[in-house]
Amino acid sequence: MRIFQTCFFIIEIIFYLILGLIIALDFNLFFNTKKRTTKGKLEYIHLENISERKRLKVRNVSPWKVIWFVIVMGITIYFIKPYFLDIPQLVTGKLNYVTGKVQETKHYSKDPIEYVFLSTGEEVEFFFSSGVSKNNFYKIGYLTHTKRAIYCGQFSITSSNNKVVGFPFKDILGFLAILGAIFFLIFISPYVKWKLFIPVNIISIPTFIYYFIKYRVDNGIWFSVKNNGFLGLMFCLVFILLTFFMHFIEKRRSDDFYRTYVFAQLFSICELGFLICLVFNLD
Repeated sequence: MRIFQTCFFIIEIIFYLILGLIIALDFNLFFNTKKRTTKGKLEYIHLENISERKRLKVRNVSPWKVIWFVIVMGITIYFIKPYFLDIPQLVTGKLNYVTGKVQETKHYSKDPIEYVFLSTGEEVEFFFSSGVSKNNFYKIGYLTHTKRAIYCGQFSITSSNNKVVGFPFKDILGFLAILGAIFFLIFISPYVKWKLFIPVNIISIPTFIYYFIKYRVDNGIWFSVKNNGFLGLMFCLVFILLTFFMHFIEKRRSDDFYRTYVFAQLFSICELGFLICLVFNLD
């Protein structure tokens, strides 16, 4: 548990920094500025004149790019500031320890963090999985600013047999399977193109309309949060619009629709999963 949580704590910091750098350096992606070529000037730059060439590159840097870089990196650093503040505590191993009974655990969809609420009032966070059970007593060591749990050990009041919560193999294998499926979709997207997106929508949209009308007939209400047909239909329409919006933007820039195809495959898989859950009444 300690090694796993520590490694992913460091990986999160590196991930956010790399993501911030990519966004900060890719000014043209967000503002659609075209690179200007100055063929005439390049003819006067010789290989031996290295220092002069470097000075020309510095002069050609737009001040807006510098401002964009500073703003994005400033936001990134501010966002991961609690992580940096917890690094000395992580290195020294001086964690905050709390002992109490687990009252509740929450794991929201699209969030890799599992939240654990203790009887003492503390709320701690585990990456992927905590491995704890409700109404059992645990001793948890966590970091001050991020509330990230690094150590977790179960103990019994009536017995002296205490044990440390181990490595969450099942959760990691499940995550790696999902990650592998996503990378596989990214790899095959240029070859599949619209071959999955179009058939899935041809099947899904009429099905969602059927369940939408069926809910109205059974309950007398058109629009409701419990109307899964309505939610599925809105899900389809929103993501179809987003997909063609991305297609339109990429068409203006180039003839390569790689991002659009990747998004279309991911959307199709999510839509297919939603459809299967609806038809077979799965939770």
